[in-house]
Amino acid sequence: MALDVLQRARAQAVTPEDIEQYAVAHATAAGASRWQGEALATLFNVANAIQPSSEPGYINGQHPTQALLDAGVRRTVVLRMVWAA
Repeated sequence: MALDVLQRARAQAVTPEDIEQYAVAHATAAGASRWQGEALATLFNVANAIQPSSEPGYINGQHPTQALLDAGVRRTVVLRMVWAA
């Protein structure tokens, strides 16, 4: 669902600031439970998202990534900060 949200958000030009709320609305419309919507939202939340580290590995990623792998998920979204000059 996260990959679908990302694709739809890009197509609709949803701003990075609004994508978390967009993800929750998408999950609700798709019939996801409250817990599922909250879990999806964390993937788009700057404070909680899986993010690449400057070192090999991820920030906020080890536990969520392991949970996703345990659930059979092999592809998901990763937040990558891009600083504008």
